[in-house]
Amino acid sequence: MPPSFLVLYVVGGVALLMISALRIQSLLHSFLWKSGIVMLLGFLLPSIHMKLIDSPRRFWQVKRPIFRATIQGTVQELSFSTDHPTIMIGPPGLMIRFQTIKKPWKFILPKGVIRLRWRSLDPLPCLGDHFEIPVVLMPIPPKATPNGFDLKRWAYFFQVVGRAYAIGPPLLLAKKDKSILQTFRADISARIHASLEGTKAALAAALIIGDRSALSNQTRQCFVDAGVAHVLAISGLHLTLIAGLFFFVLRRILCLIPTVGVTYDTKKMAAPFAFLGALFYLLLSGASISTQRAFIMVTVGLVAILIDRPPLSRRSLMVAAVLVLIYQPLALFMPSFHLSFFAVLALIEGYMFWKKRFVMGAKGSWFRKGIHYVQGVLLSSFIASLATIPFTLYHFQKMTLQSLGSNLVVIPLMAFWIMPTALISVIAMPFGGEGIFLKIMGQGIDLMVHVAETVASWPGSSIILPQMPPFSLVFMMIGSFFLFIVNGWMRFFGVILLLLSLGGLWWAEKPDVFIGPDAQHVAVRDGENLWITARGPTFLGRIWSESLGLLETQVKKWPVAEDGFLPVKTPCGTVAYARTHDQAEALCQKGVILISKSPVLCPDARLLIQRLDIDRYGSHFITCSKGVPEVKTAIPPKSTWPWEVTMPTQSFLAQKRL
Repeated sequence: MPPSFLVLYVVGGVALLMISALRIQSLLHSFLWKSGIVMLLGFLLPSIHMKLIDSPRRFWQVKRPIFRATIQGTVQELSFSTDHPTIMIGPPGLMIRFQTIKKPWKFILPKGVIRLRWRSLDPLPCLGDHFEIPVVLMPIPPKATPNGFDLKRWAYFFQVVGRAYAIGPPLLLAKKDKSILQTFRADISARIHASLEGTKAALAAALIIGDRSALSNQTRQCFVDAGVAHVLAISGLHLTLIAGLFFFVLRRILCLIPTVGVTYDTKKMAAPFAFLGALFYLLLSGASISTQRAFIMVTVGLVAILIDRPPLSRRSLMVAAVLVLIYQPLALFMPSFHLSFFAVLALIEGYMFWKKRFVMGAKGSWFRKGIHYVQGVLLSSFIASLATIPFTLYHFQKMTLQSLGSNLVVIPLMAFWIMPTALISVIAMPFGGEGIFLKIMGQGIDLMVHVAETVASWPGSSIILPQMPPFSLVFMMIGSFFLFIVNGWMRFFGVILLLLSLGGLWWAEKPDVFIGPDAQHVAVRDGENLWITARGPTFLGRIWSESLGLLETQVKKWPVAEDGFLPVKTPCGTVAYARTHDQAEALCQKGVILISKSPVLCPDARLLIQRLDIDRYGSHFITCSKGVPEVKTAIPPKSTWPWEVTMPTQSFLAQKRL
């Protein structure tokens, strides 16, 4: 249940007063005081965020599928993370129209956005364009697995009205003139494709301007299996490399000027230019959420240099984390937050541990300094890859045994070859001299792709593991803090917690029956295989099989007869699935677990789950415990969270008209 503001203020105030009144040691007093403030802010920020979303009027969400509708709105964001580009359409002018048997309906939405999957055969719009397009409008689905990613929570905080699929060509209503930045991005894309082709051009566009629309499924999967998929999305690695290149190059140039190098602090002079370089790359790459977080972290580090603080310290990292969570509280549950912050935390601790060796290695000849720098990059890649393995296992249920080795090759390629030439090529574009540098960058991309393809072809490159329970993530976070922040023997406590978190692989929840939110997809597990009612490979089938740690070859088609689906025997008993009322009545037998897409009465069934239950509570999961079926739903029946409030079983048109 979401806590109220009154409860938070009262409890927080009493707690802080009690802490202030304690007459104990100053260290413990300071720790308790800071912990109390942080905990109070941790409760308050999401509540404030929810109040802002719900005020002055809660944004409306799609509750039922609309198979023929027309939406009208303004392009607010473009994304290329999937095969088809995704467009966020929002106000001003966000409108939904559709026709029913009785009359037409029209909704004008002052708040919220619609996530539209664009057709590949239509030309992409630009940011700010106002258009209308025929679509299939679908509601935001609930969790597909008991411990899976909560898409409804994500949609609530980002005010996503629903998801749409384009079924016709768009009609442009108002064309917004391209900004200087958009024109520059389009010109960079054209120059990249003029100098490179195929996979090299697609990867160069992805690394420079964040355009991943031309990447093939084969290339994406190859990088995933090799454990280096993080280089495809512009995030902390890329932004840090660009800021670092600006910082170190400008500092070296300033040191070459005797008067400047002796009189002024070149670090403080180079820091603002590094910030401008990072800001330019942020805007050039499309300013995605993960890139914004990385930009905040880089900015905090550069500010630390200006105020004579160590840029890589626990304090600066915590300041960046607090700023990110204030800006976006939901980031605490996002995989990119865990991977980026805990990787940097591990790097800071590794640097502090090997600090003396780094200082000694930085002295001497240029050759020794070069060897020392290469060693530092390799060590950083190893530490970051090792620190993020538990979080990768939790969020993606995949493990690549060779990921450490592939990262030790790919990260230096990015640091010494690909990103420097990318930066030089962008700087040379106004002068028309980008061709040679893009070709050099393409050679580095070829080598990176070759490494990824080689590693992906090795045995053990893609091991699918069961989905871990939520306590594993809690143990990972607490264990990482103890391991990287606390000194002394308490570090071993962090190691124990991390090992216990990996125990979630054996304690993972494995449902025997999955029922999708549309009552169209049902799957039954018989131990080694997953029998699914879908005709071919589907998104839900892939999610369900991966949550159980099964391969694609273990997903089978549910046995079918002329009059419908055949019953399947499970440890819970016989499971029957019916899509029509007549099929449900024919399968209604004593002791059967009946799943019906149509309303039906079956008093003899051991368990009956029908469309009305699925409409109200979303996906259903049945687990057999000593032969007794236990049902769990994606939306808890008594939940009061605004994104989990159960919907009455009424028609879509009976909702309050806006």
